[in-house]
Amino acid sequence: MELKYTKKTVPDSSRTSSPNPSRTPIPEPMREGISKSMSGGQFTRLCKLFYMAMTHEIGNSILILNGKASASGDCRLLAITDSLSTIHYRTSALVSLAAKEHPHNTREWFFSDEETAKLKIRTEGKSVSADIKAIMELGLEDVKKFKASLQELDKTQVVSKVQKTKERLLKLGPRLANCLEKLIQGNFDLDAEITELEVSELLSQGNTENCGIDLISKSGTETVKVLVNPVFSAVIITNIFSNANRAMEHKNTLRNVQVIISERGDMVLFQFTDSGAGMPPGVMEKLNSGTPVTTKDEEGDHGLGFRCSRELAEKMGGKLYVKGSIAGIGTTVVLELKKAP
Repeated sequence: MELKYTKKTVPDSSRTSSPNPSRTPIPEPMREGISKSMSGGQFTRLCKLFYMAMTHEIGNSILILNGKASASGDCRLLAITDSLSTIHYRTSALVSLAAKEHPHNTREWFFSDEETAKLKIRTEGKSVSADIKAIMELGLEDVKKFKASLQELDKTQVVSKVQKTKERLLKLGPRLANCLEKLIQGNFDLDAEITELEVSELLSQGNTENCGIDLISKSGTETVKVLVNPVFSAVIITNIFSNANRAMEHKNTLRNVQVIISERGDMVLFQFTDSGAGMPPGVMEKLNSGTPVTTKDEEGDHGLGFRCSRELAEKMGGKLYVKGSIAGIGTTVVLELKKAP
């Protein structure tokens, strides 16, 4: 049984390099459970990786439920989704501030004067900085409020038209909150929280559907299910396609990533092949051994996302590795996941 997906992406001329995150150590006692060699910059990269991998799906689900509540006059559901929406925007802003990037949304909409003063936000040219400890403290408070609002949503009835949207948010939201709660406290010992996910749904994670994925498969094969934590899988899929896109930045035409899915025993194999520049000698071996490495000509700690993704795959009983890379031809990455019974 085999599925074949083709992902078409267009060059993003608007993408600019982010400033190198601060190497300020993570404030004590928030370093517990994390490598002491990890800088504040690396820590914020991990938080951003998790949040940005899920923000599209979480945000869209909240938006759909909020729109239905507003149209139907359901005051209870409207209050819950308004709360979830505000926390979603606040968290997005905090993640951006931690990464020294300007928030996409006007921060004054979501933070009180007291909170803004506590954050000590400073703008320096194209970059922005804030107090990392204050970001963590506010982030923890918001994550707890987010979990409480999700519990209220779970007790609230919705019309059948948005029932699946509610179920999806309740599947993803608590898992993301649990991950962020641990990461903010400097703990990468994340719980697996396994559930079933269809192959087609998994490949749509990380906003990849907006990049144009054409599905070519035998009838019914897209319903094959794998055992994953949907937050972990979103991080992995987002990282794989992000790396592929960077490898193909030099191209001025449509860029393709071919994904072939096959079954082997109780495992489902996803083979991703890009048409990028390939990797320099020795890089593939370092990535497969878990060594952070960059293939970009800029300062920073790249390769951290792939190392993180490898660990997440292993937590789910799977594997992630680079199968091969040829200079000027492209790179093939393989993700192995357990098949649902």
